[in-house]
Amino acid sequence: MLALTRRPTHRCGALSEARVAFAHALGQEDPDHFFLELSALTWFPFAYDNTLVAALGFDARDPRFLERHRERIVRLLAHA
Repeated sequence: MLALTRRPTHRCGALSEARVAFAHALGQEDPDHFFLELSALTWFPFAYDNTLVAALGFDARDPRFLERHRERIVRLLAHA
């Protein structure tokens, strides 16, 4: 596996412990990368609502989209 070079970070101790525990509970070996991916899954539709998301025919603020997107993320996490 390729070793990643990481920048120094300033993490809150309790938040860091919770992040690591949550990621490990889901079987994730790299908590930092897991949270980066989780952030992308949850943030992307809103950040790009007027570009790629709209081009795919979705509206990130539509309640039906929100429900389906939430269900898909939960399913992904359940199978992680």
